[in-house]
Amino acid sequence: MPSVRYPSVLRAVYKEVSRLIALRGPVPTELVLGDPDLYRSFPIKYFTPNKDGIFPRTQANQAALVIRDEASDTNRFSGQPLTADVPASGGLYCTFGQPALIAEVLHYSRVNRDGTINRTIRRETRTGFPVPGEALAEKCIVRLRLMHSVMALDLSEHNPGSLAFVKQIERSHAVQGAIDLAHAPPVPLWDWIFDGWDYSVARGIGLAVASCDYLSALRVRSARHGSRSPEESGDNLIFFGRDGTQVSCLSIVESCLIPARGKPVLYPVEFVP
Repeated sequence: MPSVRYPSVLRAVYKEVSRLIALRGPVPTELVLGDPDLYRSFPIKYFTPNKDGIFPRTQANQAALVIRDEASDTNRFSGQPLTADVPASGGLYCTFGQPALIAEVLHYSRVNRDGTINRTIRRETRTGFPVPGEALAEKCIVRLRLMHSVMALDLSEHNPGSLAFVKQIERSHAVQGAIDLAHAPPVPLWDWIFDGWDYSVARGIGLAVASCDYLSALRVRSARHGSRSPEESGDNLIFFGRDGTQVSCLSIVESCLIPARGKPVLYPVEFVP
């Protein structure tokens, strides 16, 4: 399973990113407004509609907007640091647009939690990707809106300062020293962020954002690609916090249940007395 393979590199990246963020210098940021839709999926076991076919907002918020991965080592930008002096943080992962969401679901459908190949979902013969309908089955997808603007560290490819910022991290003597001492592979840090198996650099960046007092999120392109084209991707927006906390700046617009059989069903999300 993907994880942090070089905790000392994570620590060095965390310290350098925290230093650069604190300087408030050439840090690529974006004020994310509430206009574009965000999407997020979660297992059907958290989906609890009432007898009137409404997903009560209190239950929906608990299902879709609560952070749960602080103690894990399986998510790219959030979780355990596996090293001293770096605080852990959970993350709530949202996507801009449905292609990025589907790409993420397809990726995580390839393997089981123990790292073994998931053979319960059929693969498309042309691409080798899991069949989308089966990968999405028994999940709930929510469409979200931001209730107010948030300031995000922007490492998406449309921001011209993103690559320069990562190269600045890469030039740090402490980061290079940690890479050398760990005998880590000499790959560009930008590529390392999106490595399929090692989250050392990505999580160091994510946990630095989580510790910042003026950044609320991290915007970054998805490390996954869609099944139709390697160019089909999209951006993630990640919010950080402790396990059990709810991301309060998000509001659920609607929910869609994808059953094991049959067509997807839309459920309104409303306050229920």
